[in-house]
Amino acid sequence: MQKPGEELGLHQFNGHGILFPVQAITLGINQTFVRAYGNNLALGLQGSLFIADKRLNAIYGEYPMSAEVYIRFSPHLMHHHGPHQERQQDHSGH
Repeated sequence: MQKPGEELGLHQFNGHGILFPVQAITLGINQTFVRAYGNNLALGLQGSLFIADKRLNAIYGEYPMSAEVYIRFSPHLMHHHGPHQERQQDHSGH
């Protein structure tokens, strides 16, 4: 990905049209710890390692990193049978 200086908070590059290549690797995990009233509550953690243009090393360092902890609230996904999925019926006569 390429970002202009303004997007990186480098105001000295405003209006110059200079783009800086920036790459990132992000890993994360979350765990649902409450399921109630048709909703889920999860806790998550993710971290990123950025590989940026060497011209940015003096400002951001050689390998900038970030991390975040978050809480996710979402509706519980319901499983239902669609028109092409038929329930098995007991044909044994009981």
